[in-house]
Amino acid sequence: MKRGRQTVWAMMCMAGGVMTAPAQDEIFGDWQGTLQRPSGEEVPVAAQVIPDGADRYTVNLLHAFDQEDAPLAVLKSEAVGTRYTLQGDGWLGRLGQSRLVGRHQESGRFWMERVERPSPTLGAPPPEGAVVLLGPGMTDLSQTWKVAGSGDRAPGWAMVEDGTMQVVPRAGSLISRQEFGDAQIHVEFRIPLMTDESGQGRGNSGVYIQDRYEIQILDSYGLEGRDNECGGIYQLAAPRVNMTRPPMQWQTYDIDFTAPRIDSDGSAAANARVTVRHNGVLIHDDLELPQPTGSARSKGIIGRAGLALQDHGDPVAFRNIWVVDRSAP
Repeated sequence: MKRGRQTVWAMMCMAGGVMTAPAQDEIFGDWQGTLQRPSGEEVPVAAQVIPDGADRYTVNLLHAFDQEDAPLAVLKSEAVGTRYTLQGDGWLGRLGQSRLVGRHQESGRFWMERVERPSPTLGAPPPEGAVVLLGPGMTDLSQTWKVAGSGDRAPGWAMVEDGTMQVVPRAGSLISRQEFGDAQIHVEFRIPLMTDESGQGRGNSGVYIQDRYEIQILDSYGLEGRDNECGGIYQLAAPRVNMTRPPMQWQTYDIDFTAPRIDSDGSAAANARVTVRHNGVLIHDDLELPQPTGSARSKGIIGRAGLALQDHGDPVAFRNIWVVDRSAP
């Protein structure tokens, strides 16, 4: 474990040698409210409050959530007792557990409360005929998963809640025992809170379709939304919009995948294609996948293969994973 993570994990308790979630920070996350302009007109406004190290926050002031627009302003915090003062881009504000307020001489003043915006597909039940790879009541992971690239080694990940498994760092990535071609895939995941880390060291994992095409998992809350951030198809395509929720909140990927078509000589007659919805919002639409992503174990053209989950050394959690195989028998 990296030295920088020690302060984060010191707040965590141990259950059977597995790290469990820290207490929820009551400040970081999504905030929503009203901006009153100097004219008296009132319009909606939103904010992302992002942990930025010990006792510090960055506040992205937004017109609205889930848009590609740049922030209206970026404010930085300074602790004052149990509250925080905010300043940036001409704005002054205050932040506490139940209230976020600010003012700007020319733009007006705002007031907001913290909100949670769960994915509309959270808890989606598997359709008839779906293969359930992870669900309530499942305790023996070896029935549906194995360590990727190991032959037939049983998985070393941990069951931390009913139907929830968590990466055990350096236990190896997992791949489903069952293989799929064209498929509808549902995955729910939870990113840990790792405020001492940054970039690719902050809650990193990935969903590998056919063990070849990675949809990145990362704490990218409030970031730009690049191909190596959450929702990105690694090294191939950035998401249309960054739909990442704050760490410690459950998120969803809903994936429609068309496997590559293979000619009789083994070459590709047509490349794979994918459509991805992150937390219910379309982020990739029938995107062509001309080659495997960077860390794919399988480089050849494949009609059928398993679904893989990456061990990148961070305790990302997964639950409610199912696949509908749409390939012809």
